[in-house]
Amino acid sequence: TAYEIYQCDWSSDVCSSDLKTSVINLVQTMNYERLFHPEIGCQVRSLLFEPFIPSTVTAIKKSIKQTIDKFEPRANIIDIVVEDDSEVNGVRIEITFSINNLEQPVTAVTTLSRVR
Repeated sequence: TAYEIYQCDWSSDVCSSDLKTSVINLVQTMNYERLFHPEIGCQVRSLLFEPFIPSTVTAIKKSIKQTIDKFEPRANIIDIVVEDDSEVNGVRIEITFSINNLEQPVTAVTTLSRVR
């Protein structure tokens, strides 16, 4: 059947890579950026120009967690690490999550730059 064609074996690297890409895309997307789905997005970019202090890091982590919990139910957040990356004038974000029904955690890494 057609369903079997699209069925994904989550133990494969391809499916975990797909989910990793989905998580990174969610973090990099701003609200109102996707046509017909203005609710999809993360508020991280609006926080990039704030001083890099603990409260900003906490706000970035909270925004990422809320976005992934809301729009990517296949991923369960384990840890989020936010680091200042002054070489590229940005923020490095490392998200460790587990995929439903799998024991091995997956890590997605992205860098968001402060660009106007």
